[in-house]
Amino acid sequence: MTQEGAVRTPASPVPDETGEEGEPPLPRNVQYLFMRIDDVAVERPATRRLPVVLLRREAGTGPQAAEEPAEGEGTDGAASRMITVYRDRLRRRSAGMVGLVPHAYVEDAALTRGGARDDDEGGAEPHIRVVSTIAAQLERSMPPGSGTLRLSRYQTLHAILGTRVGGGSGARRRLRDRLYEDLTERRPWLGRLASLAEAGGRNALTGVLLKLFEMLVVGVPRWVYGVWLGRSRSWRWVGARLRIPGRDFLKVAMELAADGDVRHDDVLTQRILLMALMRDLDEAARPSRLWVHRVRRPWPFVVLLATVGDEDSPSRRFLDNYVSAGETGSSASSSPPPSPPPLLVLGALTGKVPSYAVALTPDPESKRPDDLAVQVRDLYAGRSTGLPAGGVYVVPLSKEDDDGAAEQWLRTTFEVPARENRHGDYVRPILSMLVPLALVAGALFAVHPWRPSACQEVTTGEIVGVTDGQECSLAAGEKGQELRDLEQKVSEQNRAVEKEGKPYRSVVFFAPLSVSTDSGETAPNGLQGLRGAIIAQAQLNRQEVKRPMRIRLLIANAGQYFAYGAQNSDGPDVAQEIIKRKDHDRIAAVIGITQSRPESLRAIGELDAAQIPVVGISVTGSEMLDKAPDRYFQVSPQNRRIAKVIAEFLAHHAPASTTRPAVVVYDPEDTYFSKDLMTKFTEAYTAYGATVEEVAYSEKDNGPSTDGVARRICARARNSGAFVVYAGRSAVMPDLLGTMQSIGECHMNDTKIDVLAESPPAKFLEDPALAENAYSFMNLYYVGFNAGGAGAGNDGYDHFSSQFKDRFPAGQANSDAAGGYDALRVVSQAVNGTYPKYPDGSFGPNEVYGQLYDPGVVDYLGASGVLTLNKNDRFPARKAVYILRPTGGKVDTLMACGRLPDQSDPSTWQGGSCPGD
Repeated sequence: MTQEGAVRTPASPVPDETGEEGEPPLPRNVQYLFMRIDDVAVERPATRRLPVVLLRREAGTGPQAAEEPAEGEGTDGAASRMITVYRDRLRRRSAGMVGLVPHAYVEDAALTRGGARDDDEGGAEPHIRVVSTIAAQLERSMPPGSGTLRLSRYQTLHAILGTRVGGGSGARRRLRDRLYEDLTERRPWLGRLASLAEAGGRNALTGVLLKLFEMLVVGVPRWVYGVWLGRSRSWRWVGARLRIPGRDFLKVAMELAADGDVRHDDVLTQRILLMALMRDLDEAARPSRLWVHRVRRPWPFVVLLATVGDEDSPSRRFLDNYVSAGETGSSASSSPPPSPPPLLVLGALTGKVPSYAVALTPDPESKRPDDLAVQVRDLYAGRSTGLPAGGVYVVPLSKEDDDGAAEQWLRTTFEVPARENRHGDYVRPILSMLVPLALVAGALFAVHPWRPSACQEVTTGEIVGVTDGQECSLAAGEKGQELRDLEQKVSEQNRAVEKEGKPYRSVVFFAPLSVSTDSGETAPNGLQGLRGAIIAQAQLNRQEVKRPMRIRLLIANAGQYFAYGAQNSDGPDVAQEIIKRKDHDRIAAVIGITQSRPESLRAIGELDAAQIPVVGISVTGSEMLDKAPDRYFQVSPQNRRIAKVIAEFLAHHAPASTTRPAVVVYDPEDTYFSKDLMTKFTEAYTAYGATVEEVAYSEKDNGPSTDGVARRICARARNSGAFVVYAGRSAVMPDLLGTMQSIGECHMNDTKIDVLAESPPAKFLEDPALAENAYSFMNLYYVGFNAGGAGAGNDGYDHFSSQFKDRFPAGQANSDAAGGYDALRVVSQAVNGTYPKYPDGSFGPNEVYGQLYDPGVVDYLGASGVLTLNKNDRFPARKAVYILRPTGGKVDTLMACGRLPDQSDPSTWQGGSCPGD
């Protein structure tokens, strides 16, 4: 028995390297394919027909093959095993194999076996059994909480196919009665009414009343059902498909009955049954907005074909009909499905390649192990690949057997990352019911222009939401004065764009821009990034290029710790507020983010679901890019590179650099940024033979006291001469430094403590003299992504720096401001690259993302350094990282590594090495 709290290890879908006894081993690198298929299996695209993917590995591959067979001569079974393994990934093993995603698994050997089975409802013919097997398995595998799968069209047609109506004038009535009987089995309340009518006795006293009651509860509903079947528009597509004139569905249905003329046409019968199923699934995937199932059905329905054989095999005939139904269904139907069928079809090709299939080929110049998986991802995402959308594609599997990597991945990632049910799912249906009231309220104020109320005060005293600078303010109290001044500048620049009357696109600067009213933390660095974006907006809207799009800037405050940036239990979801304004404000992209947190990653995910690209600044956490969707880019490097540069600096370039011990101060609960940086720095610095001591310092006052942390740091620095590396958040650094300043042992002897911060407070960046002189016990060093005020030959930075000084004379341009400046210019370049393709301006953020994705920007010399962002580089490779020190009121560069502004990329710096990514 498993004890409470113990770790339960599920059974692995791949027992060992060679699989179960007699099973072929998995091909190499299949885990990358599984990852890409997982993405679509848990969240279907809203507007595209998903392509069919067939996996194939020819017989004769693998380490023991003697020779390669000719095409179509056979396969080695590895692809079929992959389908079986993937079926297991769609179930939750810890809950009795409950479905995570509704799915059906089809194997030809089972379909051609004689006799009826539980999942075929008595249909013995393989062409009917394959569809009924899929329908029954999809019904049974519906995830808990997502409701019952109702397949009314399919079940009606399936009942027709099994009904003999005979001849004569009563044939139509007999068919209607049989279909109503089938309906009462699917709608138990109808059956209970009929049973109630038959329950009473048949004596003379009650006979008339019972007969009348039976007519009301059975006869009338059956008659109404027959009229509806005969006249409903929802069934006219069947007659159109069979080329039978007239609108009476029951007349058409008699041709499909067991003794009808069409019933013996296997291809046409299966196609009609399949089209009915597809229509039911399309309806099931989009239930009413007034019910919770709407949000709990984000997935497609998955059909797994374990053995797609030659032309006469059941799975192949099903695939032929599925492809044909997709190509011709709409044209032959007077009421086509409102959207592409929500089906994800994945199969193992064990026979000849179908003539309509397109074989994917690996890029001979690519060295990526996931090359084919990336192609599959692009097909699913509907990106322009030069291949037809929604087609059938054959993916050749590696000829080499798995080296253990795929097996290990499957053992540790044994389920698809399906969406969990939440209590908050009930909120949307409730809100949907309130929409009519909102429409009435809106009509009462129709004389006023549309103006979103997107600035909301929350329990922390902050104001979060979205503004254009004039409709509402996100600044709260005295702490908000700095933000209030920036809103005024944005408002002025936006009014100039509106007054000019030229085409424009809005870009949202989205970041934490405030702290709670009772917080002792300093203003967030996002304010500096916003300053940089304001400089860029003014510059871009003055430029004279051919048909430029003007830039309108919106400000979005996610609140302290990004608490309100995404869905949460305490207040508004600012990402959704941005999404609501996407069309009205012509939003092209979102920039900013500025903090590596789970909350910011969730916000990026919500924006990606709305097809809005995001360009992050000052974001360095490794997991942000590793886990973010494809529409996310950033202009900053990752912690793994920054940590290596810090370690190299301490080992070879810092004062008394003899691999001094290091004390790294970090927040163990801040896993996306602080703990990530600590881990990567410790790994890099200990590689030099140095020792590292970790000191926990919490951002949210739930760890050791600040006084205790300060004394421990000072004692360690004094006793061993350790270099202090601050890997915590910038907003809480002044509190720690102020405490250290007040402790006498931090001032012992004449030697100052060396402190290097990856993310220093904004006020230090703005005022180098303050950073140098505010704390007498220390020498401050910090990481930057440009060379501070020196420019180091960076014309982009020097130009930006001079404009910054003109606009904000009291401040100092820094990496955060430079990042905001560059991010807006990158988006503007993508907007202006998209505009000529849509001269009427009818493009949205997804088209802007397409321009960022390909061709993107290449070797753009910006204020924060050399940037290349596109489909291959979602963050700047070998981005320049500087170690800076405020000295004499200015900033000195002590180390510079990476792609420098002069386009050089030194491998060494003053005798030491320059680490790569």
